[in-house]
Amino acid sequence: MQDTRECIIPPEVFSDPKRREILRAWVANQGLHASIWIPDDWAKPANWGIALTDIMRHLADAYQKSHGIAPEETIRQIRETIAAELASPTSDTSGDFVE
Repeated sequence: MQDTRECIIPPEVFSDPKRREILRAWVANQGLHASIWIPDDWAKPANWGIALTDIMRHLADAYQKSHGIAPEETIRQIRETIAAELASPTSDTSGDFVE
């Protein structure tokens, strides 16, 4: 049975034997907690720019379907908030590699 507090894995993922989860995030204890796996062939951090941009586009599509917000507006708001958050973070990040 699916835990309704977890996101559903897209069915397309199961058809790829080379699949690998790279990012998982939770909101818990009034903060954001993430588990990240950096693929070996992503030596350049810029690879995450492509992945995060794709996620933004998926979010824009989701907000259009669920709230009727134009994708361009969702992306504009996300970009503005990213710029502000990078300039003045509202929280610290911490963590370490775990096995």
